[in-house]
Amino acid sequence: MNLIKIVLLAGISFVSTRVPAQPVQLKKVLELKMPKDDIDVNNGVKGASVCWNPVTKKYYAVFSGSKDFPLGVFDTKGQLLTDTSLAAMQDVRGLWYNAVTKKICGNAANDGGWFSYILNSKGVPLGTKTEMPGMKQPDENSTAAYDPGSQTVYFFDKGKFVFYNNKGAVTKKLPIHFGQPKVLGPGEFENEDNENPDYNQTTVVHTGLAASPAGLLNAKRNRIELYDLKEGYLQQILLLPDDEQYGSRALNFAFANGIYWLYNIYIRAWMGFQ
Repeated sequence: MNLIKIVLLAGISFVSTRVPAQPVQLKKVLELKMPKDDIDVNNGVKGASVCWNPVTKKYYAVFSGSKDFPLGVFDTKGQLLTDTSLAAMQDVRGLWYNAVTKKICGNAANDGGWFSYILNSKGVPLGTKTEMPGMKQPDENSTAAYDPGSQTVYFFDKGKFVFYNNKGAVTKKLPIHFGQPKVLGPGEFENEDNENPDYNQTTVVHTGLAASPAGLLNAKRNRIELYDLKEGYLQQILLLPDDEQYGSRALNFAFANGIYWLYNIYIRAWMGFQ
């Protein structure tokens, strides 16, 4: 390889590590219609999370706000497999699948701690088990993301990502450079205690992508932004369809099975985008 090619490749590598890729337009690919109607008792209003179980090949979607609100189990085509009697059994905020324990896990509101679902032979939750009691999150409505590589749970708290180990102890706080690629350096909202009102305040999702594992919902600009977990810089922008505003500034946002999920309160359904 001659010197010119080496210099060109080095230049491309230098730029690509600092400049986000071109924005990607997402398209709706799936819908999970939640159980019950608005007139039903204990129907739920805000979506907590969606989880994919690779063993049962099922989606698990749940409301936040009460242990009595519905939990739905769906097949790969979005068909509801359970009836309206199935309840969340916890006041759920986040859900994730732990490949080591082979359990669907979650964090509950406030000091409800971390829990796991007990499934029957058909993959339907029968009950829950408390895995770690107490306040293991920054805020009562914090929605957990799970990094299977490091086996850590982390949260979005105002201007930072907060990481917890498997014993429930905080191990790191990473300031987020909202909307800023590394090439531009830090921008506004660099104070870790300063909320950026443009973003969903409760939820970060984990994508599993090596360069851009953490996803935030920019509700004002109707897009999802992906960040690294080393320095907190913007790596990728994902555009939501512009025919409707899907952004919510609390809850109603998830990631499961390679799909970004946003809950639509008007049609009582999680809409999946890819």
